Amino acid sequence: MNPQQPPPPSSPPQPGRPANGGDLLVALLRTLGIDTVFGIVSVHNLPLVEAVDRELRFVPVRHEATAVSA
Repeated sequence: MNPQQPPPPSSPPQPGRPANGGDLLVALLRTLGIDTVFGIVSVHNLPLVEAVDRELRFVPVRHEATAVSA
């Protein structure tokens, strides 16, 4: 992404679905120009992962060291 170009607007939550922390995270990441996120999927962070995966490139990893080395 060109640093001079503003990020595309984050799409609003789907009608009938309230915004959650994942939606706020995606909005912040887009503001910072981040388009790819690495992470471990678990039941504890699923709302975050789902929100990120809707609008950004999510790369699932099995271990933190893998994400750091990617």
